[in-house]
Amino acid sequence: MSVSLLVSFKTMSIYATLWSLKFPKEGDAYPGCDWVEITAQGVPPHIGSPTPGMGYEDGDPYSGFLPPAVTTDKRGDAPFMRAVVLIKEHTRKGTERSTQEYAAPLLVLTGQEYASMTFEELYARLCNVLRGKEAPVVIRILRPDGTSRVIREDSLQVPDSHLVPAGARIPGLHVGTISASADFDAPLPDLFWSGKK
Repeated sequence: MSVSLLVSFKTMSIYATLWSLKFPKEGDAYPGCDWVEITAQGVPPHIGSPTPGMGYEDGDPYSGFLPPAVTTDKRGDAPFMRAVVLIKEHTRKGTERSTQEYAAPLLVLTGQEYASMTFEELYARLCNVLRGKEAPVVIRILRPDGTSRVIREDSLQVPDSHLVPAGARIPGLHVGTISASADFDAPLPDLFWSGKK
């Protein structure tokens, strides 16, 4: 009797997830904007390392899509990761070149570059990438009918009559939903002012 065994090997990922956060989908946060999840994928320093004993004596198979490999100690440690790859949710992993390559990463940073920037700087870079060729949003116009319009920095002049500052009152928007009692302006009793019960 002969038994055949089919073994399937799944390639282990070279990435370690550092964090996942929501960012404004089009690069600018404003009330009502859409959000997208961005994930930071760290590439440990031993991946592709030229250090003897790390398993890459025949060369770095990831040099075509990652920053240069880093030298590590004999345990595979180094002061910084090799890279940090920032991707949007649903970004496909795997290309003709490598099963480890993300098809369309937002940013690919060296580990040192990532470690030396503030989150505010990283946020600004990611928002610029998400925004693409669009100019930043400067104002959101709220219309009496409940619709809105986003105005970008490079837009033509918008007539002042169309601008409604955020939080401004819009006359007639909620007619009949608020009412005052007949004695709303009656004097308050002395007990109110003394605080005694």
